[in-house]
Amino acid sequence: MAFAMANRTSGHYLKTPAGKLAHQLAYFSIALGALELFAAPRLARMLGMRGKEDLIRAYGVREIVKGVGILSSPNPTPWLWGRVAGDALD
Repeated sequence: MAFAMANRTSGHYLKTPAGKLAHQLAYFSIALGALELFAAPRLARMLGMRGKEDLIRAYGVREIVKGVGILSSPNPTPWLWGRVAGDALD
């Protein structure tokens, strides 16, 4: 986590609107991933996807990994494109 904090504060891209948006998206990804990971049965019922709880949890893990990658990388662009690709597959 210290590595992520150092990159967040020293990364020059954070001073741009795009960098700030990338970090907001990262935090959203982590929150969404946590919801998918820990509330999969309830989400499956709400979405009409009963029996797909493991798939929803896998999506949650992917969201968390992408969010942490965005926050910890000095260049979050590949992580952002990875997130876009994952959303397209969903």
